[in-house]
Amino acid sequence: MRINQDASDYVAKGNSAFEESRYDAAISYYNQALEAEPGQAFVLRNKGKSLNELGQYREAIECFDEALGVDPDDVDTWIDRGYAYFQILDYDAALTCLDKAWGLDEHEPLVWRNRAAALSQLDRNAEAIESLETALKLTPEDVGTLNMMAWVHYNAGELGRAKSRYEEVLRVSNKLISGAPQNPEVWAAKGDSLRGIGRYSEAEECYHKAIDLEPNNADLLSSLSNLYSDQLYNFEKGTEFAFMALENTPEAGAYSFKMDYAEALLKSGKYEVAKEKLLELSGQEAGADSLTECVRSFLLLCCDCLLHQSSDGFNDFLGRLEGLGEEFEIQEKRWVFRGVTESIRTGDGDPMTRFLLLTLIDIMQARLRRRDFRFFGDGGRNSEVVQK
Repeated sequence: MRINQDASDYVAKGNSAFEESRYDAAISYYNQALEAEPGQAFVLRNKGKSLNELGQYREAIECFDEALGVDPDDVDTWIDRGYAYFQILDYDAALTCLDKAWGLDEHEPLVWRNRAAALSQLDRNAEAIESLETALKLTPEDVGTLNMMAWVHYNAGELGRAKSRYEEVLRVSNKLISGAPQNPEVWAAKGDSLRGIGRYSEAEECYHKAIDLEPNNADLLSSLSNLYSDQLYNFEKGTEFAFMALENTPEAGAYSFKMDYAEALLKSGKYEVAKEKLLELSGQEAGADSLTECVRSFLLLCCDCLLHQSSDGFNDFLGRLEGLGEEFEIQEKRWVFRGVTESIRTGDGDPMTRFLLLTLIDIMQARLRRRDFRFFGDGGRNSEVVQK
């Protein structure tokens, strides 16, 4: 059955607004379409996609649930629902959605790639690699999939395989850039590959080219910020781009970017401001799980330590980490914590304390860093008016 003309007009306007990144307007038009013709699954999905773009993931999930109540076999809706769960760090729920999508269409490469992203977050790296290998059979030169494969190998401690994959990403990226030099995703993938094999200055150039093409992409800005802070040790630049990433993120989805910004401030020596930003995150539920909250507490502890040179907090924190020891791989890293505590207690000087604290921050954040989010895309473009 064809939807009525009024609903059709509102959907068309909503899709145009979505393509122009006017997501609030798109939602308004989709609501009007649903008033004119209630219960249209593809309109509910489009509304959910718009909510995803605004970072309103829980509201998006409600839309996807309603859409699936009408059309439970729509693959793209399951992918979009998985994306929303991924963004609120519920990786088990995201994987459930993607397994459902896999059962409906095993030939959709995005299902396999996104499934691998969820599996890697759950530290099920062998399964993630199998999923990515399936995706590559369907799209052999997809730089996003190749890049994620390199990262998963790295996460699994397979450094030789990770390097080989990064070199493959570099080869494919160069090939694609020669034919499509205006594609920011390819420049970003090349930057990731160069960063992965230690060619940091060249990676910096590639990230800048990607950002020139897509200046408001928060994930690209965040990647450049991390490169500056973690590899190039240019903490001022790291802070600058972390702030730009935060400025280009909807408030509802900004928790991780706020954490990154606070970390960049801390690394650049702006301890008071970093502490203020971390305190502002207290009690903000969106995007915060037990590990994230533990890292926030740890970063606050670092701020207090550098401001007041007190080791008492670290002695207490060592005890608090026991419950999260396995997840943070603390057993083999406890010497670093104890080294910090001893350095502060004996007054070995701020440079040594600062060095140890920066090492600790990287250890803690390694479990939480946004992992190839720009390659975990939601399903397809918005649906056009269709016949039912």
